[in-house]
Amino acid sequence: NNHHTSITIPIEVPQSITISIIIFLALTWSIRVGRSFSADLAYNQGKAYLSIGSLEPALKFLSLASKTLPSEPLFYSALGEAQAQAAATVNQQLTTLSATNSAETIAEGKRLEKAFLESSKANSEKALSLNKYQANFYKTKAKAELYLSIIDPAYRLEALKTLLTLSSYAPTDAKVFYNIGLIQQELGNSSAALVAYRQALSLKPDFQAVKNLLSPPSP
Repeated sequence: NNHHTSITIPIEVPQSITISIIIFLALTWSIRVGRSFSADLAYNQGKAYLSIGSLEPALKFLSLASKTLPSEPLFYSALGEAQAQAAATVNQQLTTLSATNSAETIAEGKRLEKAFLESSKANSEKALSLNKYQANFYKTKAKAELYLSIIDPAYRLEALKTLLTLSSYAPTDAKVFYNIGLIQQELGNSSAALVAYRQALSLKPDFQAVKNLLSPPSP
C-alpha cells in the first residue's frame, strides 16, 4: 500500500502586515459609521425644518444628507418632497409678481421653479429605484406630485398613478385607498372614487373620514 503523507507548509504573515490590515479595516469602518451619523444628522435637521415650512435650510440639509450617503433612498425621497414644495412656492410667488417686476426677475423665477420641479421628480424616482418595495416612498412621491399639481394639474393624475401602484404593494392599507378616492373625486371620477372609498372602509370599518364621505352626518 502506498501511503501519501500530506505536508502542511505554514504560511507566516508578517506581523506588520497584519496590523496594517487591522488598522485599515478599523479606519474604513470608522469612516462609514461617521458618514452614516453625519448623514442621519443632516436628514433629521432637514426634516425638522421641512415640518415647520422652512424650505431653504430644509433643502440644504436634505441635499447634504443625500450627498453624504448616496446609497440611502430615504434621503432622496425626503429631498424630492422638499423640492416639490419649493417649486410650488416659487410658482405662487410668480403669480403675485406685478408688471413692474423686471423680465429678468420673472425669468429667474421660472428657471428656479423648473429646476426644483425637475429635481423633485428625479429624486423621487431615485428613491424608488433604490428600493421599490418601501410604501412610504410611494406616499412621499404622491405627496410631492400633489405639490407639483399646483404648477401643472397633470401631476394630480401622476399622483393617482403612484398611489394605484402602491395599492398593489400595500393592498391592506386603508389610507391608500382613501387617498385614491379623494384624487379620483377631484378628477371628477365619482364611480372610481366610490369604489376606492368602499375598499378603504372594508379594510378599516371604523374609518370615520370615509364614513362621513359615504354618509355625510346630518346637519
